[in-house]
Amino acid sequence: MRNFASSPSRISGNLAPAGPWLCRSTPSSRRLAGAMIAAIALGTLLTPLATAADLSGFVTYKASGSQPVALPSALVSVYQTSTGRKVVTRTNSEGMFVFKNLSAGMYVILVEKDGRRVYQGKVEIRDQDTRFDIGL
Repeated sequence: MRNFASSPSRISGNLAPAGPWLCRSTPSSRRLAGAMIAAIALGTLLTPLATAADLSGFVTYKASGSQPVALPSALVSVYQTSTGRKVVTRTNSEGMFVFKNLSAGMYVILVEKDGRRVYQGKVEIRDQDTRFDIGL
């Protein structure tokens, strides 16, 4: 049996104490190491990837006795309740807003116009695109 305590260290070139974990590589130990690496790599590949979904909708308001009208340039914010992540956008001229690549979870959605909060609600994003229209 080889005395590893007197062998030079491969890292520094100096003498280093050896422990019982240092041993010669054998074909069976290489096969075991290869199998473990393959299992870890396969497990990583088979883990479902986090999916992202889009949230979109329209913000409209209804003046007394009229049809709903788009609310352009409204500030729309979503806060993911589990992470506190905040994303902000504005509605276009048709009152439409779009948030891309949101992770699944519960969100609080806020709509502000001219510095005033005009809507607050909750929406759940799952693993597919979600449509959420807001009528004021």
